[in-house]
Amino acid sequence: MVFFMIEFLKKYNMHIFIVLIAILTVYDFLNWDSISLVRKLVNLFGILAILHEIEEKYWPGGFFELMLKKMEILLKKKAVKPICLLLMMLMKE
Repeated sequence: MVFFMIEFLKKYNMHIFIVLIAILTVYDFLNWDSISLVRKLVNLFGILAILHEIEEKYWPGGFFELMLKKMEILLKKKAVKPICLLLMMLMKE
Protein backbone atom coordinates (compact mmCIF):
# COMPACT_ATOMS: atom_id res chain seq x y z
CA MET A 1 0.00 0.00 0.00
CA VAL A 2 2.79 2.41 0.91
CA PHE A 3 4.64 1.58 -2.30
CA PHE A 4 1.49 2.34 -4.30
CA MET A 5 1.08 5.73 -2.59
CA ILE A 6 4.72 6.64 -3.21
CA GLU A 7 4.44 5.71 -6.88
CA PHE A 8 1.15 7.59 -7.15
CA LEU A 9 2.69 10.73 -5.64
CA LYS A 10 5.75 10.47 -7.88
CA LYS A 11 3.57 10.16 -10.96
CA TYR A 12 0.88 12.73 -10.13
CA ASN A 13 2.63 15.24 -7.87
CA MET A 14 2.27 18.07 -10.38
CA HIS A 15 -1.44 17.40 -10.85
CA ILE A 16 -2.04 17.35 -7.10
CA PHE A 17 -0.09 20.60 -6.70
CA ILE A 18 -2.13 22.27 -9.46
CA VAL A 19 -5.42 21.22 -7.87
CA LEU A 20 -4.35 22.44 -4.42
CA ILE A 21 -3.16 25.81 -5.73
CA ALA A 22 -6.32 26.19 -7.83
CA ILE A 23 -8.50 25.61 -4.75
CA LEU A 24 -6.38 28.04 -2.73
CA THR A 25 -6.56 30.65 -5.50
CA VAL A 26 -10.35 30.44 -5.81
CA TYR A 27 -10.74 30.69 -2.04
CA ASP A 28 -8.36 33.65 -1.87
CA PHE A 29 -10.11 35.51 -4.68
CA LEU A 30 -13.47 35.03 -2.99
CA ASN A 31 -12.04 36.40 0.29
CA TRP A 32 -9.54 38.86 -1.18
CA ASP A 33 -10.24 41.73 1.23
CA SER A 34 -10.02 39.60 4.37
CA ILE A 35 -6.76 37.72 3.72
CA SER A 36 -3.34 39.01 4.68
CA LEU A 37 -0.61 40.16 2.35
CA VAL A 38 1.51 37.15 3.31
CA ARG A 39 -1.28 34.78 2.24
CA LYS A 40 -1.61 36.66 -1.07
CA LEU A 41 2.14 36.32 -1.65
CA VAL A 42 2.06 32.61 -0.82
CA ASN A 43 -0.71 32.15 -3.36
CA LEU A 44 1.25 34.12 -5.96
CA PHE A 45 4.32 31.98 -5.26
CA GLY A 46 2.24 28.83 -5.80
CA ILE A 47 0.94 30.11 -9.13
CA LEU A 48 4.44 31.05 -10.25
CA ALA A 49 5.75 27.64 -9.14
CA ILE A 50 3.11 25.92 -11.28
CA LEU A 51 4.00 28.08 -14.28
CA HIS A 52 7.68 27.30 -13.74
CA GLU A 53 7.05 23.54 -13.53
CA ILE A 54 4.98 23.64 -16.72
CA GLU A 55 7.76 25.60 -18.42
CA GLU A 56 10.36 23.07 -17.24
CA LYS A 57 8.20 20.21 -18.52
CA TYR A 58 8.07 21.60 -22.06
CA TRP A 59 11.45 23.39 -22.20
CA PRO A 60 13.73 21.54 -19.76
CA GLY A 61 17.11 22.76 -18.60
CA GLY A 62 18.97 25.76 -19.83
CA PHE A 63 19.63 27.62 -16.58
CA PHE A 64 23.17 26.37 -15.99
CA GLU A 65 24.14 26.80 -19.61
CA LEU A 66 22.66 30.32 -19.66
CA MET A 67 24.55 31.39 -16.54
CA LEU A 68 27.82 29.81 -17.68
CA LYS A 69 27.50 31.47 -21.09
CA LYS A 70 26.74 34.82 -19.46
CA MET A 71 29.84 34.45 -17.28
CA GLU A 72 31.88 33.24 -20.28
CA ILE A 73 32.84 29.90 -18.79
CA LEU A 74 33.18 26.77 -20.88
CA LEU A 75 33.12 23.43 -19.11
CA LYS A 76 33.44 20.04 -20.73
CA LYS A 77 32.08 17.91 -17.87
CA LYS A 78 28.39 18.36 -17.08
CA ALA A 79 28.78 17.16 -13.49
CA VAL A 80 31.01 20.14 -12.73
CA LYS A 81 28.52 22.75 -13.95
CA PRO A 82 26.21 22.89 -10.90
CA ILE A 83 29.17 23.02 -8.52
CA CYS A 84 30.82 25.83 -10.48
CA LEU A 85 27.60 27.80 -10.67
CA LEU A 86 27.07 27.45 -6.94
CA LEU A 87 30.62 28.61 -6.23
CA MET A 88 30.21 31.61 -8.55
CA MET A 89 26.99 32.59 -6.80
CA LEU A 90 28.62 32.28 -3.37
CA MET A 91 31.65 34.34 -4.45
CA LYS A 92 29.51 37.18 -5.80
CA GLU A 93 29.89 40.37 -3.84
